Amino acid sequence: MSHVTLTSKQREDEAIALLRKLGEEEGDPDKAAFLNKCVVYEYPRPSVAVDLVIYGLNVKGSTLLPSLKVLLIKRGHEPFAGHWAIPGGFVNENEDLEVAAMREAREETHVEPAFIEQVGVYGTLGRDPRGHVIGVAYMALVDISTTRVQADDDADDAVWYPVNDLPKNLAFDHEIILRDALAMLRKKLPNIHCWDVLDRENNIK
Repeated sequence: MSHVTLTSKQREDEAIALLRKLGEEEGDPDKAAFLNKCVVYEYPRPSVAVDLVIYGLNVKGSTLLPSLKVLLIKRGHEPFAGHWAIPGGFVNENEDLEVAAMREAREETHVEPAFIEQVGVYGTLGRDPRGHVIGVAYMALVDISTTRVQADDDADDAVWYPVNDLPKNLAFDHEIILRDALAMLRKKLPNIHCWDVLDRENNIK
């Protein structure tokens, strides 16, 4: 999903339309003047993006097989074209963060998890070469055996990767996000059999 930035004129037009509607409903000039200051906000501010770390397990009956994987996409556009990344993108105007994360995952992978949970907020300057972008990361866990994956939108490919064998040079700061998400998953689900296998391989700390 491409990021659309409104110009000052477009924001002003939207504000005028809103104020006209409010003025017609309430006829309060003082309130209209206050709202005009609030809506037409000329100060620079960062963009907001979301990422959804989708973990997958093979589930057969009640047995969890020791093979935890994460779904990554190959970016089709700059920045980081051709690099592997977590599904995600920019939040649309008037869109809730969780809704945006689910939408981006659906658009890029066709996966729709039943439940997601926030991992953290990432705002280090320079994390996105397009400008100051604050990222909010979420996490989900799905059954690989019943989850259909199809790359779409601006993703050239979508692949399940073992968490202990990820591709090199992930896009943005996604290596950090994946590390944090995995630590969070391990705390929430300490009894999944895969941890023993991963620890023996000395690849997951």
